[in-house]
Amino acid sequence: MKRNEALPVDAEQAVLVGIAKSFTTQSQRFRFVIVQNIDNMQLREVGMKLTKGTRVITVQQPWATLIALREKCVEYRSWPTSYRGPLAIASSKAFPKDRREQCQTGWAKKMLRKHGLSVDDLPRGKVLCITALLDCREESDGGYGLVLDCKRLKVFHPPISIPPGGFHLGLWKWKSS
Repeated sequence: MKRNEALPVDAEQAVLVGIAKSFTTQSQRFRFVIVQNIDNMQLREVGMKLTKGTRVITVQQPWATLIALREKCVEYRSWPTSYRGPLAIASSKAFPKDRREQCQTGWAKKMLRKHGLSVDDLPRGKVLCITALLDCREESDGGYGLVLDCKRLKVFHPPISIPPGGFHLGLWKWKSS
């Protein structure tokens, strides 16, 4: 398989080796996948899987989807963490009005359109991808930037449902195996 090669892929059959060009809702199928800066061997070496004990961070939309699309590689928080390692990205169940409005203007709108998405396409209450938390940097405003490894990011197609009682805010551990 060559890098940057477009492949037709069904969501049910996808073993993602790159980034989805078109991120869609559960009922739709992904149109194609682009292999970008990573190949099958590298993914096997990374071994990123969602297993019991994997750390998960809950992120509001549209930011969760933009992380899964590799458009956002730093997640900002008011708290620091000393954790480094595999980190799954879960989209929050809530989708506040101000976040929905952000999808209609500015940078978020531009990035969603780039991938053929709208506010109605963004999954909620699902684990979208797994990556690695590389660093936590204090920002000038007193907040903290969680630096994510966007080069070694695995997107789950379709997104993984969170079992009842398994959803938490902030940074938490996956309980299912």
